[in-house]
Amino acid sequence: MDNYLQKVYIIEKYFRNTKYDDLVNQTLEFYNKNNYVGLDEILSKFPTEEQLFEELIKKLEGKSVFKTLKSITEDKGDKIEEAKGISSLITHTLIEIEENKEYRILLPILLERLNQLLYGL
Repeated sequence: MDNYLQKVYIIEKYFRNTKYDDLVNQTLEFYNKNNYVGLDEILSKFPTEEQLFEELIKKLEGKSVFKTLKSITEDKGDKIEEAKGISSLITHTLIEIEENKEYRILLPILLERLNQLLYGL
């Protein structure tokens, strides 16, 4: 799969039926017209996974999951503590998806990390 096709697929999968719908449509138009300059420009308007993670973490400030995640990032927890934190983060991501479907893009990353942790227990 060429690089652009893969990017368009991800955009269509995770950003369709969100506040980014107009950008999704423009992405498909540029791709279908082989307008890669326009495509690069429009792709840069979508949030990255890192940006969405940062937004989500900010929304969680003041909640117990935030303290757990902070502990994890400071390497103060063990693998079980980290798995609980990731599991909680998955739950909060699912809650966020009810309103902001673009957060779906975070689930595969979180699930992969949780699987890695559980495999190592």
